[in-house]
Amino acid sequence: MIKWKLPALIIVVLVVVAALLYSRGFLTHPTADKCISGTLNHVYNPDRLEVLNSCQSVSGIVENVIQEADGDVHIRLQVDQGYQNLLNQANYDYQYGTLVLEVVCVYPVTQADAVQACSEYSNAIALPSVNENISVLGQYVTDLDHGWNEIHPVYSIQQNP
Repeated sequence: MIKWKLPALIIVVLVVVAALLYSRGFLTHPTADKCISGTLNHVYNPDRLEVLNSCQSVSGIVENVIQEADGDVHIRLQVDQGYQNLLNQANYDYQYGTLVLEVVCVYPVTQADAVQACSEYSNAIALPSVNENISVLGQYVTDLDHGWNEIHPVYSIQQNP
């Protein structure tokens, strides 16, 4: 009976130590490191975004890619099964039931209040094509100016097989 108590005690101690290290930020989830990005510094008027999750992943099919005056690219993503909870009513009403992805500072800025945010910065994320199946990582927000949910800014895009 004593033979199993010591290994069980060691396992409990290791789990407790790992939980403490994780809670203190010494151990992180593998995707969390990919969400540490200077890209956040290049979102113009960040107060217009309500952060819901600072490190959100999502996948789906690209419906549309749109160049915006603020230098950003809006990507409308038809989310895969299991990600519909990221959409709110405004996504259905104004974004055709898609999740908006914003890749910041891709093109020259023509919108005056966004010029400073993209000053001396150019985003190197490769843009996807329409109908491409992708996985995305970024900050999940509600755009308070429009009401819909977005990944803004996008930290990474990967093509899915």
